[in-house]
Amino acid sequence: MKMFELKSNDGDGLFSMKPGTSTIRLYAEDIHDAYDKLMDEWDMPQWDIDDNDLREVHKIVGYERYSMETQPRIPQFIGWNTDEVFTDIGTHSSNGNIIGTDEFSRMLDILNEGDMVLVTSLCRLSRVQKVANERMSEIHSRDCVLYVTSTREEITPPQWDA
Repeated sequence: MKMFELKSNDGDGLFSMKPGTSTIRLYAEDIHDAYDKLMDEWDMPQWDIDDNDLREVHKIVGYERYSMETQPRIPQFIGWNTDEVFTDIGTHSSNGNIIGTDEFSRMLDILNEGDMVLVTSLCRLSRVQKVANERMSEIHSRDCVLYVTSTREEITPPQWDA
């Protein structure tokens, strides 16, 4: 599913929204499906929506991981306009292995090409290097940007010469 946005200040002023609403965000398979949803769910006549009024939006999502339930939770993405933050919390099984919640997988399910995933540090993906590498690859395989906020660096996949 992709995210689409319709702003109330569309320039020509042809449509109005509920008081206090300045933006409609909706999820749809493609832009045609998004137009259909606007007409069906928001009762907007088709002629009120110009082609440039509705646009696809790339999301900014944060991913944070805490090793233990008791670890203090410090807001990690202050100042970032995130659409959603996913938090995995590890718990220990009886044999000492860490079992996580599965928010990373849920995050992957909503990512689309061009979205940005924020982490404060690469160790927040995983403390195990192999797992961190796999998670970086999963994010890049969706053509998303991985950005480390503490170093202000975009992590790009390795480029191989042919």
